Amino acid sequence: MAYTKSETAYIKAIKLKPDFYDAQLNLASLYFNSAVPITLKANGLPLEQKELYDKLVAEANKYYSLCIAIFKEI
Repeated sequence: MAYTKSETAYIKAIKLKPDFYDAQLNLASLYFNSAVPITLKANGLPLEQKELYDKLVAEANKYYSLCIAIFKEI
């Protein structure tokens, strides 16, 4: 819930003031920080759980992609 509210607030702030660097950085940080625990969980899996590993990596990569997209705009 806090994630959704934060994401919404940052996006709204960026729409109101596109050069608001703090909101852009905070949104990118939100996405990056969401990906890290997923990546750590994937990296801790045994080799036999390749399917779950691939699923978790794909989920983390969605957040990383969102983060990178913001930095390309800055």
